[in-house]
Amino acid sequence: MVKQLSLSPDIVAGLDIGGAQVSVVVAERSQVTGAFEICNISRTPSRGIRRGEIVDADALAECIGDALSKAESFLGLNIGEAVIAFSGGSARCLEGQGSLRLSAVERVSRHVEPGDVSEIFTNMSKKMDIPRGYRTLQVFPAYYEIDGRRDRENPFEKTGKKLTVNAANLLVREDSLENAKRSATKAGLKVADVIHGSVATAMGTLTDQEMARGAVSINIGAQTTAICMFYGGRPVYAASHPVGGNHITNDIRSVFGVSIEQADSLKRAVSLAEDAESLKDQLVFDEEDIDFSCSAGEVVDVIAARVEEIFEYFIIPAINDVFEQNSSQSTSDIPVVVAGGVAASAGIEPFLEGFLQMPVRLGYPLDSDSMPPEKNDASYSLCCGITRFVSRKAEEPWLFRNMPAGGSAASDGNTGDAAPAHITVRNRSHQKKGGLFHSMVSILRKVFSELF
Repeated sequence: MVKQLSLSPDIVAGLDIGGAQVSVVVAERSQVTGAFEICNISRTPSRGIRRGEIVDADALAECIGDALSKAESFLGLNIGEAVIAFSGGSARCLEGQGSLRLSAVERVSRHVEPGDVSEIFTNMSKKMDIPRGYRTLQVFPAYYEIDGRRDRENPFEKTGKKLTVNAANLLVREDSLENAKRSATKAGLKVADVIHGSVATAMGTLTDQEMARGAVSINIGAQTTAICMFYGGRPVYAASHPVGGNHITNDIRSVFGVSIEQADSLKRAVSLAEDAESLKDQLVFDEEDIDFSCSAGEVVDVIAARVEEIFEYFIIPAINDVFEQNSSQSTSDIPVVVAGGVAASAGIEPFLEGFLQMPVRLGYPLDSDSMPPEKNDASYSLCCGITRFVSRKAEEPWLFRNMPAGGSAASDGNTGDAAPAHITVRNRSHQKKGGLFHSMVSILRKVFSELF
């Protein structure tokens, strides 16, 4: 018999709305370790998404339904609600600060309550210059200050006369968020909570030590690049941009005049860390009727051009800005953790280390040992992050505060219009030369700079 899910702190379901794949993840809390262990991840190709934004909610709902059916069939259950993660919405962060006098009597102190923090965040949101069409999704407190005493820990156990909060406010386009929730609802899911994909990826890949000392999480997916930075054990910055692995494939298609499928094959045939001799290798297609040849180095140049532009325009400026404000350590000591489909590109790790002059590692899921076989590479890190987010939010609700559509922070830590997040489930480089090829690469760089 198939059973409907009911509320429980021991099992959670998540929905990752990606540009290439829609994934449903189900995890159960281990009775031994107390940590969530992923029992199943079901995927289906995405439709209805362009440049990271949902353009056809009905088509996406069908994809969600397909992934949902696979998970339900595998586990023998009916999944009724889930935590949603999406990486679109052109996410950005705004810093904010707010204060609240805790007592009407000047010399009287009292305990800080969740409603006090919610009131500060609500007033903070009203005072910020939020772009038209955007709304605050989540607020990440950098620190709490009570009567001038700064603290990063639980403020609800403290007493004082005045509470001040400094926080990073994660903004997303309101239509993007509503489209994501609408698509999930059309597929028969109740939205239990929402997390942005940038934060979920960081939660799924960064160790506690990295989160504390400072680290950069980057998810380069098919259609978007999402970045999240942690310092002091909490998020201090998050953003997403509408460029990803599909753009690399399209660049190769444009430069060499091949099909999308052939461009993808060329992309996978080379390594960004090719040695000088390998760069000279000629690439040809196996099909006898296709008259095509190019060097491995030419393909590497196209891939490198796009990857470098992504980092130069979106990631490096953010890293410099954030860690100049939050840390005294050099950015050359800050680890960069890369996840998403592009993380599977051969040679991406040494290539980025050389380009950034920063330590780089691939963002494999922290829980990979307990994840299903063949579903534990860097493209599944976001799914892992959903379950870790649910767990940590329950343990430390003062670190993650959601803002419902009405504009006031949900005092219980949820989205304000959804059930709790827990659910029960039963049962480079070769020598440059002139010519048409390098002119095409230069044109691609110019077009990219004009777009962004």
